[in-house]
Amino acid sequence: MRKPNYVSEKEIQAESFNWRKETMAYYMANAVGRKSWDRKGLHALVESAVDYFVAKTGFKEMPHNFATHGPYVGYNWEKKQYENLEIVEEVARFIGWLKKAAEIPELIWVIKNTQTHRGMNSPYLQLNLYTFAKRHPSPHRAGRFVRRLRKRANRILFGYGLKLSWRALGDTLEYGPRCVGKAAMFAAAKTVEQFASGSKRRKGINLNNFWRTCEGRKVNGRDFLVKARGWRDALTAPDGIRVWAEEKIQDSEYSCLTEALADAHLKLVKDVTDGVEMYVDPTSETYIHGIKVLTGWQKHRMYLISDGTGRSYHYQAYYYGSTPRAAVRAALKAWHQQKQLERAHEQMLSKLRPADRTILVYREDSYRAGNCQAGTSAFAERNGFNGRPFVPAEWLFPHLENTAVRRVLNQVANQL
Repeated sequence: MRKPNYVSEKEIQAESFNWRKETMAYYMANAVGRKSWDRKGLHALVESAVDYFVAKTGFKEMPHNFATHGPYVGYNWEKKQYENLEIVEEVARFIGWLKKAAEIPELIWVIKNTQTHRGMNSPYLQLNLYTFAKRHPSPHRAGRFVRRLRKRANRILFGYGLKLSWRALGDTLEYGPRCVGKAAMFAAAKTVEQFASGSKRRKGINLNNFWRTCEGRKVNGRDFLVKARGWRDALTAPDGIRVWAEEKIQDSEYSCLTEALADAHLKLVKDVTDGVEMYVDPTSETYIHGIKVLTGWQKHRMYLISDGTGRSYHYQAYYYGSTPRAAVRAALKAWHQQKQLERAHEQMLSKLRPADRTILVYREDSYRAGNCQAGTSAFAERNGFNGRPFVPAEWLFPHLENTAVRRVLNQVANQL
């Protein structure tokens, strides 16, 4: 196995293209009586370092305004500055760091995967290189730190079915611990948090509350990872079971996802009323005004309401304050609207079924109802009406589930 490329303290002081020498050269080139600097000159130096890195590595996605956001940001563009001379030293250190980074594979890998040409304020930027270089001034040590951090964090995340994310890596290098073990734990927790807070690419489990606060105190990465144990199993679990486990963990009924998922299969029952697949808790059954309410879970908490006459209603509890009483009120309102629509529907059908004649529906009736010609023709072709200028209204009754058909029949009934 190849030995790590260790460098001595003496070499660290001399590396990065001798930044001390570059600093003094800058002072001598801009000497006006006493030491001074201006933002324009430092900006040009940073741009030259970026150009060197691009030429050396072939990476052309560095932020287009990278040099603008250096340590000198906020100062006048051309005015000579005689104070805060440490800024010149800081810029010279960064220039040397970036040039040396172009020779270290680990740092090239980090920069290529955390930078974006969109700009320094872009949400796609994963890491501020100025901060990274200031926290890890030795490029060689920074390279070894990144290599060890990535290896250990991925080892932790293996049990969660995840790999270290670029955002988590950038956050760790920018403001996380500088000890490899603690940094790996921090990066792993940030990776799980990123996916747990609702990823678009994968199923999200909203455990974000545990990252921010737990019983009124901020939790560390280790506590968060303990809560997320069983993450890999949760990714393949049905939506209802996964959301139930999430709620129970937030209520501190279980210490981790593994325990919650194991109990979910024992306590929840699959329900497919009205074709809606959800998992209900039989012990949650309650009656309000004689109406049965069951608590269930799909992609979020839901209530299944039934009145014993075959009517049922699914109430989606989007908000934390949603209660069974609110669900019953919504169900009663919906059933009342359904009854009114059924009465209007019956009246419409009775108008279209007179005993002494047959009601005809023309294509122009469909157009007047707001349906387009292409849609009307496609419907007629699918159902064997193609080429007919009109059809009896009875021929359309089997298609009442189609909203466009109901619009046409209502249009004709209103004209009678």
